[in-house]
Amino acid sequence: MDRSSVAKPEITTVRGIACVALVAYHVVGTSAVSGMHLPDGSMWHRVLDALDFIRMPIFAVVAGYVYARRRVEASSIANFLKSKVLRLAIPLIFVTTTMVGLRRGAYGADTSLTTALTSHYQHLWFLQALLIIFVLMAACDAYARLSSKGLGVVALTTLALSSSIQFPNTFSLNGVVYLAPLFLFGMILRGERQLLDRHHARVALWFVMLGLILQQVAPLLGGAGLPNTSLPAALCGCGAAYLMLAVCPRIQLFEMIGAYSYTIYLWHSVAAATAREFAKHYIVLPTPVMFAILLAIGVTVPIALHFCVRRVPVLATLVAGLRAPGAADVANTGQRPSGKIESSAPANDNGILPAPAGAHRSLRQRDS
Repeated sequence: MDRSSVAKPEITTVRGIACVALVAYHVVGTSAVSGMHLPDGSMWHRVLDALDFIRMPIFAVVAGYVYARRRVEASSIANFLKSKVLRLAIPLIFVTTTMVGLRRGAYGADTSLTTALTSHYQHLWFLQALLIIFVLMAACDAYARLSSKGLGVVALTTLALSSSIQFPNTFSLNGVVYLAPLFLFGMILRGERQLLDRHHARVALWFVMLGLILQQVAPLLGGAGLPNTSLPAALCGCGAAYLMLAVCPRIQLFEMIGAYSYTIYLWHSVAAATAREFAKHYIVLPTPVMFAILLAIGVTVPIALHFCVRRVPVLATLVAGLRAPGAADVANTGQRPSGKIESSAPANDNGILPAPAGAHRSLRQRDS
């Protein structure tokens, strides 16, 4: 094999691109009664709905890929789980509580806090599902580590179960079985480095195109559409993530956004919705202009929020999942940071949690 063709993924850039796609989706809204309240059949919905098989799979595959760089061992599992509580669980509870209160005050939503914390709630289901995947994967790695072949068997089994059984949304279990095969695929790519070869990008592109075509054609044939847990959807998502990891170049703008992708993920919905409600009462703008403004707000306001809280004790953890004000997070080995603060951006392995901005080059070197 030509070693020069083995990809050196630009992880932070990939995160940034996926993050912008996610913010755009929520700015437009999932239906005519959410987001910008555009008609369900509008071009905006059609374009962004076409990315359903791509958006979250990229996050999940990247999470698995980065996690596999340092898989958990028995000696570090306690520290690993503690770091996940600080990084995922605490911000999840805080943001969920905030959103429930804001939606109740602004829209009269009657979802209880208990329901929101224990079920598939808004965009936060991803964090809930990812937390469970991390716990299960850490336990497996610590006490019964699987080879790449074993991970593949589990991924295919989980995909078969998710496409044939309707899992409950309690603690986003339906999201767990949806994301798990993608997460495991990312782990396999990291464990079998030769698989991530630019020469295979054309095959991945065919999987993406096939998935997107079937997604659009299925409703026209009288069906209800392909679910995200179907085999074509999984192949499309894996293919898209493979392409991004294999051929995506370093793009400075998206790299900057990717460095704060976790805080953006947590707060973009609140930021964009607040701006939208204000604009609805005082400003009338063409749809493309409003979309661009809300997209920019959904990205930049959470970044500003991150900078505001990063050195404030307690708030740094509640709002941005930072372990200590201004400090990088502990890696998934459970080791303590060196004490050198390289960036205000958090470091972790959650797919939407980036490495410090100052570590982008070192990440590429470690992946070479």
